[in-house]
Amino acid sequence: VCSSDLSPSATEPFSIVVQSQDAGNVASNVSANTNFSLSLATGSGTLGGTLTGTITAGSNQITVSGITFSAAGTGVSITATRTSGDILTPGTSSTFSVLGATTQLAFVSFPATGLTNAALSTFTVEARRADNSVDLNYPGSVTLTLNSGTGAVTGTLTKSFTSDRKSTRLNSSHA
Repeated sequence: VCSSDLSPSATEPFSIVVQSQDAGNVASNVSANTNFSLSLATGSGTLGGTLTGTITAGSNQITVSGITFSAAGTGVSITATRTSGDILTPGTSSTFSVLGATTQLAFVSFPATGLTNAALSTFTVEARRADNSVDLNYPGSVTLTLNSGTGAVTGTLTKSFTSDRKSTRLNSSHA
């Protein structure tokens, strides 16, 4: 059985859990290292990234990270098929949605003015999709640079998005 708790964004890596189960759908340890491959069961797009894994002997599940899907859409499901080790019936995830990829970064509450050699008020940058919704799965970072004018921007200029992937806050000043 494969499971995923989230709605990943197209082209951004996500993870799923592959679990071995008995006939009653209860987690059941494998007796030998059991390899499997992942394939697209339903959906229109291409599955990529990490598409193989191993449930180690004496355990019943593994998280496979680094999976990608090429297109936004609904009704996507993934099948895990045993390739060696214990004999297991293929398992298919429930369907999930893949959201559009991030297309832009947006400043939120950016200060309209600031003083030379003084810290700007803290502001937020959000990763957004083409429809302007916030991409909660965005794995990147943002770097602040001076676009026009003279002087230099100092302070925290590069920051990763927070663990909730919604936004990041920067503190900077202009000299």
